[in-house]
Amino acid sequence: MTVLKVKDCQELKALIALSGNTISSISKSIKISPTSINKYLKGENVRPDKAKKISDYLGKDVSYFFEQSGR
Repeated sequence: MTVLKVKDCQELKALIALSGNTISSISKSIKISPTSINKYLKGENVRPDKAKKISDYLGKDVSYFFEQSGR
């Protein structure tokens, strides 16, 4: 199974803040728990479907935020 990791956690956090959202508000909209999003921002692996939901919500391509993990 392919897994991804956030390329730059600080940049993703900043874009979330600049979009006027919080992790909590995004999690409700895309139906991913805030705990999971926080784990991704700390370097845990992300399934491609979850990465796509986050990227789509923020209006960017998946490859902008995520890269394939060496696992």
